[in-house]
Amino acid sequence: MIVFFPHIPKAGGQTLIQGFYKAFGTKKCIKVWDPNFGADVSSDNFYKLSDKEFEGISAIVGHLPLLKFLKNNYIEKEFKKGNILIFTCVREPILRMISLYNYITYFEKHPLHEKIVKLSPVDSTFGVSH
Repeated sequence: MIVFFPHIPKAGGQTLIQGFYKAFGTKKCIKVWDPNFGADVSSDNFYKLSDKEFEGISAIVGHLPLLKFLKNNYIEKEFKKGNILIFTCVREPILRMISLYNYITYFEKHPLHEKIVKLSPVDSTFGVSH
């Protein structure tokens, strides 16, 4: 059985990812996001992983949409056999948007930082532009 945890940003997922690391160990988790920031593979390249790369793996965590997850041949076979458990968490939408706004305005290196800091929280959260 492999646990798949698609991380939804700003929904408390980092805490759960740390729980997966503690439960299984980081070497038994495939981490999916930008490899420049510590991931094992990007979501665009996940489908290329071979069957062998899943040996001993207990969890797949990170920014990986379900459709990209299922494009991997090994995962597709295991999913059809019922050997994949999908688990995620969500957050109340307004609080999630406020958290996202705070995150982007706090981290100056975020690609949207310069644009967002010029808007009010209401305008940036709801897509209003001036």
